[in-house]
Order: sequence, then C-alpha cells, then structure tokens
Amino acid sequence: MRRAESDDRIVFANAAPIKDDNNVIIGAIVVFLDITDQRRAEVDQARLAAIVNDSNDAIISKDLNGTITTWNGGAQRLFGYSAEEAIGRSILMLVPPGLHTEEYDMLHQIATGKRIIPREILPNRSERYRSLLRRRKPPKMPCE
Repeated sequence: MRRAESDDRIVFANAAPIKDDNNVIIGAIVVFLDITDQRRAEVDQARLAAIVNDSNDAIISKDLNGTITTWNGGAQRLFGYSAEEAIGRSILMLVPPGLHTEEYDMLHQIATGKRIIPREILPNRSERYRSLLRRRKPPKMPCE
C-alpha cells in the first residue's frame, strides 16, 4: 500500500460482511493493519540470525543454570557437537574440570547483573591442550 507521502507500507487487510435481518449482505467492514515495522523487524532478525549461524566464531548462549540454549555452526565446527547434541546440555561439557568453579562464578555474576570482562581463560599451553580434550574429537596435535 502506498501512502500520500509515497513510502511503501506493508498492510494486513481483513474484511467481514455486514448482513441485514434477512441475511442479505448490505455492506462490509474492512480493517487495515499496518505491519510494516513488524515485517522489517522480522527481516532484521532473520539477517542477524544468519550472520550468527554462519559465523566462523563459536557463538553459544546459556541460561543462568549453565544449560546451553543456542549453538551456531561455528560452535559445531570448533567443538564437534551438532546443535541437536549440545542444546539442553550443561556448558560444563566444554569446560575443563579445573575451570568449573570459574564458570559457576561467571554465571553468578551474570545472575546478579554484573558485567563479565572478557579475559584469556587458557593461560598456558598445557591448559589449552586440556581444553581441547573437551572437544568431541580432539584435533591431531603436532609434536614439538
């Protein structure tokens, strides 16, 4: 639909007949609902979802109990679990046992409204190697 200002709008139209006492149609009620903003928001949301899903970075969300709620393609490539296998499981499946306390602390900070400051959680090579063991199929590591 085009308005007087000539910008295009997306409109949902619904019509219902008006009948007299003899059930003869004598008119109609037509309702127009402007859904332009809703449709634009849907397009924007779909675009952002595609960006997240196609990212090479692992993007994972979890609830305050540490249960994985979303899992993108990057997470699947990095950790080796499909979204179907990961969603609903504990984030601890990815966290080395020595860092479980740190994960619980982070969840507590989030629950109390505190901002999480990004930091390097794998301070040395041996810790990094242990974290790779949390993958489904650890990559082959070159010998040094």
